[in-house]
Parts: sequence; C-alpha cells; structure tokens
Amino acid sequence: MTIRNSYRLFSTASSTVRKLPPGFDKAASFPKEHHSQEAKKWKRFSLAFGLVVAGVAAYLFPKELEHHEVYIPPEYPFIDRKVKEPRFPWGNEPLIGTPYDRVRRSEQD
Repeated sequence: MTIRNSYRLFSTASSTVRKLPPGFDKAASFPKEHHSQEAKKWKRFSLAFGLVVAGVAAYLFPKELEHHEVYIPPEYPFIDRKVKEPRFPWGNEPLIGTPYDRVRRSEQD
C-alpha cells in the first residue's frame, strides 16, 4: 500500500470528522429555511425600492412637463428664397475640361 492510499484510508476512517446535522444544505452553513427567509427578505426590499423609485418618478414627471419647452426652430427670412443658379462667364459647364467633353456636351443639347 502506498503512502497516498494509506493517508486516504486513515483520514476517512477517523471518527473525528464533523458531520452536518440533518436539514442543512451541504453547500452552505445555514439551513434551507434561512435561505427561503433571505430570499423573501430581498424580494421585499426590491419591491419596496421599486415602489419608491416609481413614486418619485410619478411625483417628478408632471413637474418636468411644466417646465418643458417645445422646440420651435427659428424662422430665417432667406429660407423661402429660391436658390439661383450661379452665372459664370463660361456658362453652366465646368471650367476645366477637355475639348472632347465640350463637344460631347454640345451634341447632347
């Protein structure tokens, strides 16, 4: 028998190993009743907090609406004017272009 196996055998065979009483969850040191009580407590806290936040929002929302200003865009006098096409000395054609482009444009007209 190796040392490792003998250590396992004697460590589990001793009577000094503490065992949890029945009704306890092995994953935690509190009984299951405690877990359900804590869950109920935090559910109440969450509900109370949600109600407080909803109450504050319901109280502040109408006050914010009183001070809310509707955005009206400013009216500029030049918006209604038509945009005029610029008059260039060389016409509405681009200033820089090849003679081929000029001939082609004149044929399209």
